[in-house]
Amino acid sequence: MGMFSWLTDTNESIANVYSNREVKPVFLLQPNGAQPIAEPSYSGYGRFGDVDAYEWLAMQNVGVKDRSLGVFIECGSYYEKGDTYYACSMNTNKKGLRALVEDKNKSIVLFDNYNNQIFDGLTVNQAIEKGLLVSRVVPCKFPLKFSFDPNTVYEDVDASASCPDQGFFYDE
Repeated sequence: MGMFSWLTDTNESIANVYSNREVKPVFLLQPNGAQPIAEPSYSGYGRFGDVDAYEWLAMQNVGVKDRSLGVFIECGSYYEKGDTYYACSMNTNKKGLRALVEDKNKSIVLFDNYNNQIFDGLTVNQAIEKGLLVSRVVPCKFPLKFSFDPNTVYEDVDASASCPDQGFFYDE
């Protein structure tokens, strides 16, 4: 698995310990006045203190400790047609996905890549190209937010974007 990172509330990259940048203590902010989770030296693999950021994301938004679901919440989208939701995520559990989507009565079909033939003999890509599936963004009430300042209030800052340098690949 490759390294990854985010930008903080000040739009600064969270550098990891293997990069050529200074590694600063960073905080995973938490909503509703909860104490931020401190990480003194980020390793580049999503752990802050003893918390996996993607598990935190799934727990905060769905109440399920599921790393794959957290990745899906941050990076994913799903598709809809009639009474069915379609989601590309072979490890995401249906219960967690159902908690995210709008209509709990719809069925859910999970597929592991966009070339699976699951829709009237078409691949998902073909169904999307033909406009047969409607794209939906995964809702996220509590996104990941990071700061180098432990006093930053979760509700006062925007969601942290993924770091384009992955916390490692800097031009310097």
